[in-house]
Amino acid sequence: MSEQADELVVETDLDADPAKVWRALTEPELLGAWLLPTPGEIDCTLLEAEPGRRLRYGWREAGGGIDSEVSFVLTPGPQGGTQLRIVHAPVVVSLAEARARARPATSPPIPPLKMAA
Repeated sequence: MSEQADELVVETDLDADPAKVWRALTEPELLGAWLLPTPGEIDCTLLEAEPGRRLRYGWREAGGGIDSEVSFVLTPGPQGGTQLRIVHAPVVVSLAEARARARPATSPPIPPLKMAA
């Protein structure tokens, strides 16, 4: 859990090796298919890259939304795979707006990482 009130931190273990996760985060068509399934909603600019280990993107909602940064840190997992830490800040959304934007239960699941193979 983040100590910053305006940060959203997600940590997860992925079955894919770090090279595959890196590809999914750095190749626009794979990044879009994995994390940004609706084209044009987010303008994404690379701010920093440490190949195979860390990325930092500037994100802005298309149409003049809030500027934020999203960092991805990849660590090889102890049993294989990848430990992925994502930090999105600042996150400034009202509860009403978050509910309005929430994916409906009938939405298709977020696409798996298989495309980066």
